[in-house]
Amino acid sequence: MESFDEWQPPFKAPSLFELEELNITAERYTGFAHCHIKCGGTLLDGKEVRDTVRAIFCFIKLEES
Repeated sequence: MESFDEWQPPFKAPSLFELEELNITAERYTGFAHCHIKCGGTLLDGKEVRDTVRAIFCFIKLEES
């Protein structure tokens, strides 16, 4: 599976990266989050690109703090 950096083409600055509809569930040892990410910008060749992706994150607490 590709990482976001490998999948997303290089953009001229500034680029778009906005989280929408962020939902977080946290418990004692685990947490989950999901959202939509609007991303895009101007490619190095001048073409405008826009995309929306769904992201899911899972977290595990490894030690007490």
